[in-house]
Amino acid sequence: MYCPNLPSSKGPPAPRSYVFSVVKDQVAEPPYAERPVTEAPTRVGVVDDVKAPVTHHAVSTHDDGSPSLLHLVELDSAAHADMYASAIQLYSKTFTESYELKASEVTHMVQMKKYKMLAMLDAARTQVKAIAVIGDIPILDHTYCLLDYFVVDEKHRGGGFGAKFFNILVEYMRINSTHSIMLLECKDGLMKWYSRLGAMRCPIPSSVCDPDANENLAAVESYNTMDVVIREDGRFTAGDRLDQNRLKMVMNNMRQYLHSYCQCETKTVINEEGASKELLIWS
Repeated sequence: MYCPNLPSSKGPPAPRSYVFSVVKDQVAEPPYAERPVTEAPTRVGVVDDVKAPVTHHAVSTHDDGSPSLLHLVELDSAAHADMYASAIQLYSKTFTESYELKASEVTHMVQMKKYKMLAMLDAARTQVKAIAVIGDIPILDHTYCLLDYFVVDEKHRGGGFGAKFFNILVEYMRINSTHSIMLLECKDGLMKWYSRLGAMRCPIPSSVCDPDANENLAAVESYNTMDVVIREDGRFTAGDRLDQNRLKMVMNNMRQYLHSYCQCETKTVINEEGASKELLIWS
C-alpha cells in the first residue's frame, strides 16, 4: 500500500472540520463532545458533490494515555485519486469472495452516488488505516443506509481502534446525511461485537448472497442483519425496527439497488447437529 497525498493548499477550499473527543470505547449512542463547529451541510441521502474531502478530526488516545489525532475523510474517486487508490487497495485485498463486488464495481457505485467511500487516516494523513463503504437505500425517503463494507487494516488492529472508527462513523453519518438508521450484515461471530456498539439484531432470517450456495446450504455461513440508530427524528418507531414486513421491503430495495439481486427465496436448512435455521437466499 502506498501513501496517499492530500490536496495541496493551492487546491480546492479546505473542507469543513468537525472535532470530537473520543477518549475510550463507547457503547450505543456515544456522548461525543462537540467543540465549536461550523454548521453542518444539508445533504440528501448519500448524494454529495464534494470537491475537497469532507473531514472529521477525532482525538483518541494511545495505550499510554497520550493523544492520537485521527482523520475521517469522505473520498471522491476522481478528486481525491491518490487517497482513493489507497482505500480501494485495502478493499481489494480484504474482500476477495466471488460474490463480493470487484473494486471497479465499487468505484462505479461511488461515482454513481450510490456508495460513500469513507477512510480513516493516521495523524500524519499518510496512511489509510480503515475504510467503510456505505450504500444508500432509496425506499422510505432514504431513512435507511447500509454499512456494506467495513475493515481496519491488519497493521492497525487491536487496542479498540475498530470500535472507535465505528463510533466516529455513526457520528459522521448523523451530521453528513439524512439517514436515520444504518443497517449492517455480519457473521455470527461478530454479532456480539456490534451489539456492544449499539447495534440490534433485526428480526428477519439471515441472508445468503452466494450464487453457488444452494449446493450445500447447511455448510454456508450466512449474514445476520443488524441496525444502528443514527438519529431519532420521527421517521421510525420502536415498532418499525421490529416490523418484519417493513424490514423485508427495505431489504428487497437494498438488494436490487446496491447488489442487483432481484429474487429472494426463503429456505429452512438443518445443520449437522439437527438444528433448523431459516435463510433468505438472494439471486
